[in-house]
Amino acid sequence: MENQETQRKQYEIPMIALRGLVLYPRMVLHFDIGREKSILALNEAMEGRQLVFLTAQKDVREDNPGADGLYSVGVVAQVKQILRPQSEHIKVLVEGKFRARTLKVYEEEPYFRALVEEFPMKVSRPRNSLMTRALMRTVQDLFDEYVSLSPRMPREIVSNAMSTEDPVYLGEFLAGNMPIDVEQKQLILEESSPLKRLELLAGILEEENDILSVERDIYDRVREQ
Repeated sequence: MENQETQRKQYEIPMIALRGLVLYPRMVLHFDIGREKSILALNEAMEGRQLVFLTAQKDVREDNPGADGLYSVGVVAQVKQILRPQSEHIKVLVEGKFRARTLKVYEEEPYFRALVEEFPMKVSRPRNSLMTRALMRTVQDLFDEYVSLSPRMPREIVSNAMSTEDPVYLGEFLAGNMPIDVEQKQLILEESSPLKRLELLAGILEEENDILSVERDIYDRVREQ
């Protein structure tokens, strides 16, 4: 239900908790659904416009988190495909549409239903500003180093990251495709400034590169022995 009286659009929408995953706008994600609560929310979404609010749970060990166990910032996604194999789990394909945040959780049983509002990014400096270009180049250089230390990264991801001129896309694309902690992914999702996002991502990449470099040194020493 859209509320036209507010500047930002609001939606009363079924909500699904993601365990160990964070979705970003423009990102396509496959994941399994096994919890009955999530299956019921998905069924309601499919009866309407196939829209669902996806947000990560704070503790991945929690089997049945309540509303207070979920992050308030997530993404409204469109369900693209559902596969129901011969198992208890349902395989879902979704595409992230836009960032949103929870205003109120109406129901927790038999499934989550919430009122959310669009949560757009802040208007930042022009994409061709010196600061934006410098931060993007720093992140791309650090990612290039990351790829050299972890060569299993698919070529398509590397090509997309190196060719984009959109700072928002670069931050979300890398955060969405790198195997970093959920807390780090969520931190980037919640940040509304494109430049601060790139700064966060640069710090994460630098730390990852340091760890990978030490791991490579250890591996080389073990091989020599």
